[in-house]
Amino acid sequence: MQLRKQREVTGGMGIFVRGNRFHKEQGYLSKQEITIFAHPTANTPDLTRFVAEAVTKLFVVGTRVKRAGVYLFDLVLESERQFGLFEERSEEMEGKNDRAMKAIDAIDR
Repeated sequence: MQLRKQREVTGGMGIFVRGNRFHKEQGYLSKQEITIFAHPTANTPDLTRFVAEAVTKLFVVGTRVKRAGVYLFDLVLESERQFGLFEERSEEMEGKNDRAMKAIDAIDR
């Protein structure tokens, strides 16, 4: 994934869908869902979970979609990620996530 390749994490993510506003008989669709992650992440399962949930909310059966997209915001370098003051961080859990993401990236090549 490009995000991990650049050693960045995202603080939030959005997905949008738009229909054709000139086709009134089909109904105009213009919706979006945005989430702000509690902790900046580049974890593929977290990102895809949000997209899957958002798609079920946004798409309407029978409505044509002209444009759809996914975007990330609040990008920061992994080394500059800030954690909460009282947050418990598990080095073991972070190591497992890092190894899992490296395996996913190796498969994607």
